[in-house]
Amino acid sequence: GSHGTITSTNIIFRGCRSWSNSDDGWDLRQADGVYTIENSWSFWNGFIPGTTTSGGDGVGYKLGGKTAPATSNILRTIKNSIAFGNKGSGFDPEPDEAGNTLGVVMYNDTAYDNARDWGDGFSVGAYNNPTTLKNNLDYNNHGHAPDLRSSNVVRDHNSFDLPISISDLDFLNV
Repeated sequence: GSHGTITSTNIIFRGCRSWSNSDDGWDLRQADGVYTIENSWSFWNGFIPGTTTSGGDGVGYKLGGKTAPATSNILRTIKNSIAFGNKGSGFDPEPDEAGNTLGVVMYNDTAYDNARDWGDGFSVGAYNNPTTLKNNLDYNNHGHAPDLRSSNVVRDHNSFDLPISISDLDFLNV
Protein backbone atom coordinates (compact mmCIF):
# COMPACT_ATOMS: atom_id res chain seq x y z
CA GLY A 1 0.00 0.00 0.00
CA SER A 2 0.94 3.65 -0.21
CA HIS A 3 2.39 5.59 2.72
CA GLY A 4 -0.18 5.99 5.45
CA THR A 5 -2.47 3.29 4.05
CA ILE A 6 -2.88 0.06 5.98
CA THR A 7 -3.08 -2.98 3.75
CA SER A 8 -3.71 -6.29 5.42
CA THR A 9 -5.21 -9.67 5.26
CA ASN A 10 -6.34 -9.17 8.90
CA ILE A 11 -4.89 -12.50 9.99
CA ILE A 12 -6.19 -13.99 13.24
CA PHE A 13 -4.39 -16.80 15.08
CA ARG A 14 -6.94 -18.27 17.49
CA GLY A 15 -6.24 -21.20 19.80
CA CYS A 16 -2.86 -21.94 18.23
CA ARG A 17 0.24 -23.56 19.73
CA SER A 18 3.82 -22.84 18.72
CA TRP A 19 6.54 -24.82 20.47
CA SER A 20 10.05 -26.21 20.13
CA ASN A 21 10.99 -23.96 17.22
CA SER A 22 14.72 -23.40 16.87
CA ASP A 23 14.05 -19.64 16.64
CA ASP A 24 10.85 -17.73 17.57
CA GLY A 25 7.37 -19.08 18.20
CA TRP A 26 5.63 -16.32 16.23
CA ASP A 27 7.67 -13.82 14.21
CA LEU A 28 5.77 -10.90 12.68
CA ARG A 29 8.89 -8.79 12.14
CA GLN A 30 8.59 -6.62 9.02
CA ALA A 31 4.96 -7.71 8.45
CA ASP A 32 2.81 -4.71 7.55
CA GLY A 33 -0.64 -6.17 8.06
CA VAL A 34 -3.00 -6.25 11.01
CA TYR A 35 -2.51 -9.39 13.13
CA THR A 36 -4.46 -10.70 16.11
CA ILE A 37 -3.27 -13.58 18.28
CA GLU A 38 -5.68 -14.85 20.89
CA ASN A 39 -6.06 -17.84 23.22
CA SER A 40 -2.68 -19.17 22.05
CA TRP A 41 0.45 -20.67 23.59
CA SER A 42 4.11 -20.22 22.70
CA PHE A 43 6.69 -22.28 24.57
CA TRP A 44 10.17 -23.88 24.54
CA ASN A 45 11.33 -21.80 21.56
CA GLY A 46 14.93 -20.81 20.80
CA PHE A 47 16.55 -24.19 21.31
CA ILE A 48 17.47 -26.90 18.84
CA PRO A 49 14.35 -29.11 19.16
CA GLY A 50 14.71 -31.86 21.73
CA THR A 51 17.77 -30.20 23.34
CA THR A 52 18.74 -27.25 25.50
CA THR A 53 21.27 -26.19 22.84
CA SER A 54 20.78 -22.60 21.78
CA GLY A 55 19.16 -22.00 18.41
CA GLY A 56 17.82 -18.58 17.43
CA ASP A 57 16.47 -15.71 19.51
CA GLY A 58 13.73 -17.75 21.12
CA VAL A 59 11.08 -15.04 21.51
CA GLY A 60 7.64 -16.46 22.24
CA TYR A 61 5.72 -13.76 20.37
CA LYS A 62 7.94 -11.49 18.28
CA LEU A 63 5.35 -8.89 17.35
CA GLY A 64 8.11 -6.66 15.94
CA GLY A 65 7.93 -3.69 13.63
CA LYS A 66 6.67 -3.17 10.14
CA THR A 67 8.39 -1.69 7.14
CA ALA A 68 8.76 2.10 7.10
CA PRO A 69 7.01 4.43 7.62
CA ALA A 70 6.07 4.12 11.29
CA THR A 71 2.42 4.25 12.34
CA SER A 72 0.53 4.67 15.60
CA ASN A 73 -2.31 2.51 14.23
CA ILE A 74 -2.88 -0.72 16.16
CA LEU A 75 -1.41 -3.43 13.93
CA ARG A 76 -0.82 -6.10 16.61
CA THR A 77 -3.27 -7.35 19.21
CA ILE A 78 -2.46 -10.27 21.46
CA LYS A 79 -4.86 -11.39 24.14
CA ASN A 80 -5.57 -14.31 26.47
CA SER A 81 -2.28 -15.93 25.46
CA ILE A 82 0.66 -17.43 27.32
CA ALA A 83 4.41 -17.55 26.73
CA PHE A 84 6.49 -19.90 28.85
CA GLY A 85 9.88 -21.58 28.85
CA ASN A 86 11.22 -19.54 25.92
CA LYS A 87 14.94 -18.80 25.56
CA GLY A 88 14.29 -15.08 25.03
CA SER A 89 11.45 -12.71 25.87
CA GLY A 90 7.90 -13.97 26.10
CA PHE A 91 6.19 -10.99 24.42
CA ASP A 92 8.25 -8.50 22.42
CA PRO A 93 6.90 -5.87 20.00
CA GLU A 94 10.21 -4.03 19.60
CA PRO A 95 10.94 -3.14 15.97
CA ASP A 96 14.34 -3.03 14.28
CA GLU A 97 14.43 0.78 14.32
CA ALA A 98 12.28 3.82 15.10
CA GLY A 99 10.96 4.04 11.51
CA ASN A 100 9.32 0.61 11.94
CA THR A 101 7.17 1.30 15.01
CA LEU A 102 3.48 0.38 15.14
CA GLY A 103 0.62 0.24 17.62
CA VAL A 104 0.46 -2.84 19.88
CA VAL A 105 -2.17 -4.01 22.38
CA MET A 106 -1.52 -6.80 24.89
CA TYR A 107 -4.50 -7.87 27.06
CA ASN A 108 -4.81 -10.71 29.61
CA ASP A 109 -1.52 -12.39 28.68
CA THR A 110 0.82 -14.43 30.87
CA ALA A 111 4.61 -14.58 30.70
CA TYR A 112 6.10 -17.35 32.86
CA ASP A 113 9.58 -18.91 32.96
CA ASN A 114 10.88 -17.05 29.87
CA ALA A 115 14.23 -15.27 29.52
CA ARG A 116 16.17 -18.49 30.05
CA ASP A 117 19.09 -16.93 28.18
CA TRP A 118 18.18 -13.24 27.63
CA GLY A 119 15.21 -10.90 27.64
CA ASP A 120 12.23 -10.73 29.97
CA GLY A 121 8.58 -11.69 30.15
CA PHE A 122 7.17 -8.52 28.57
CA SER A 123 9.34 -6.15 26.56
CA VAL A 124 8.28 -2.92 24.95
CA GLY A 125 11.87 -1.79 24.44
CA ALA A 126 13.19 1.64 23.64
CA TYR A 127 11.69 2.58 20.25
CA ASN A 128 8.43 3.95 21.68
CA ASN A 129 5.87 1.74 19.97
CA PRO A 130 2.46 3.03 21.04
CA THR A 131 1.63 0.10 23.35
CA THR A 132 -1.20 -0.76 25.72
CA LEU A 133 -0.55 -3.40 28.40
CA LYS A 134 -3.65 -4.36 30.38
CA ASN A 135 -4.35 -7.22 32.82
CA ASN A 136 -1.10 -9.05 32.05
CA LEU A 137 0.74 -11.40 34.41
CA ASP A 138 4.54 -11.44 34.50
CA TYR A 139 5.95 -14.13 36.78
CA ASN A 140 9.26 -15.89 37.33
CA ASN A 141 11.06 -14.87 34.15
CA HIS A 142 14.48 -15.75 35.54
CA GLY A 143 14.75 -12.61 37.63
CA HIS A 144 14.12 -10.24 34.74
CA ALA A 145 11.56 -7.48 35.28
CA PRO A 146 9.50 -6.35 32.28
CA ASP A 147 11.36 -3.99 29.92
CA LEU A 148 9.15 -0.92 29.96
CA ARG A 149 11.66 1.73 28.79
CA SER A 150 9.32 3.12 26.16
CA SER A 151 7.70 6.43 27.01
CA ASN A 152 4.67 5.57 24.87
CA VAL A 153 3.06 2.83 27.00
CA VAL A 154 -0.35 2.75 28.67
CA ARG A 155 -0.29 0.34 31.62
CA ASP A 156 -3.40 -0.81 33.46
CA HIS A 157 -3.81 -3.52 36.12
CA ASN A 158 -0.77 -5.61 35.18
CA SER A 159 0.94 -7.70 37.85
CA PHE A 160 3.95 -5.37 37.59
CA ASP A 161 1.79 -2.29 38.25
CA LEU A 162 0.03 -3.53 41.38
CA PRO A 163 1.41 -3.59 44.93
CA ILE A 164 1.27 -7.39 45.15
CA SER A 165 3.71 -10.26 45.50
CA ILE A 166 3.24 -13.34 43.36
CA SER A 167 4.45 -16.80 44.35
CA ASP A 168 4.05 -20.39 43.20
CA LEU A 169 1.23 -20.72 45.78
CA ASP A 170 -0.94 -18.40 43.65
CA PHE A 171 -1.20 -21.10 40.95
CA LEU A 172 -2.74 -24.56 40.87
CA ASN A 173 0.40 -25.82 39.20
CA VAL A 174 3.63 -24.33 37.82
